[in-house]
Amino acid sequence: LRVAPNQKYKLRVINGGQHHALRFGIDRFPLTVVAADSRPVEPYVVDEIVLHVGERFDVELFVHDDVKEGESFWVKADTLESGFQNGI
Repeated sequence: LRVAPNQKYKLRVINGGQHHALRFGIDRFPLTVVAADSRPVEPYVVDEIVLHVGERFDVELFVHDDVKEGESFWVKADTLESGFQNGI
């Protein structure tokens, strides 16, 4: 995903098949939630979102002017499973 400074991007994040909840975030970028399951919500800012099976969130990502061309950031998604050893 290539981004430019001083721009806003809208992403739709979907948990399309995990058996467990999914935590999603992008390092150094707060996310503004603008819709949940395709329904508009009063925008609110978070560092991560948690999606259960079949849920979708629309989030806006604003790229500040201190981001340099070619700079990389982690886009992270991991499960919130419990009761399993070693993730199995």
